[in-house]
This record gives sequence, structure tokens and C-alpha cells, in this order.
Amino acid sequence: MSACFKCKAALEAGANFCESCGSEQPQIVFCEHCGAKLESGATFCDACGQQVEGTSAPRAKQAPAKIQSPAKAQAPAQAPRPAPAQKKMDGGKKVVIVTFILAALALLFWFITENL
Repeated sequence: MSACFKCKAALEAGANFCESCGSEQPQIVFCEHCGAKLESGATFCDACGQQVEGTSAPRAKQAPAKIQSPAKAQAPAQAPRPAPAQKKMDGGKKVVIVTFILAALALLFWFITENL
């Protein structure tokens, strides 16, 4: 038995709304691929990266597949994973790198002009 997140009244198992205050209760959603708990409104699973297609109960762990000979083995079909997000460099790092490059160029220029 669970409790309403708003008024803390007791709820029946699987209730979508609280009988006391009428507030809609959040539903727990699980990944169909790995069974991990998903955040509300998630489009990709944080645990396995698979795209979320719908809501379901957690999938039971499957027994490991039997090993087949290479001639009979087939690769399982997998949905493409989204490309990892590239991290952007912050302004402070850019300034340090540009300053270092300019200092190196100035040192190189000084060395060349002194040795001529």
C-alpha cells in the first residue's frame, strides 16, 4: 500500500488518483530493455541508453543464451544508440589556451629574431 505524494493519504495499489485530494499520482515506469527505473517523461534510459517506447513493468532477467557455433550464430537486432553529447569548452579554458598559444608564438618570434 502506498501514500499520496501530496496529502499522504493511503492509496490502493495501482491507484492513478488520490481519493482524498484528487491529485494525479505519478506512475513508476521501467525500461523495457534492461528493467531500470525511468524518470518521468524520459525518452532514453539512463542505464542502457535504449529509446523508451512506452510504459511497462520491469522485465524479468532472462537466462543467458546458449552459445552457438559461428556458422549458426546471428547478431541480435539492436536499435541505434543516440550519439553522445559533445561537451562544450567554457570561456575560461578558451582564454587559457589562446593565451598559451600566443605566448608560445611570441617566444618563438623572440628566439628567431635574437639568433639572426
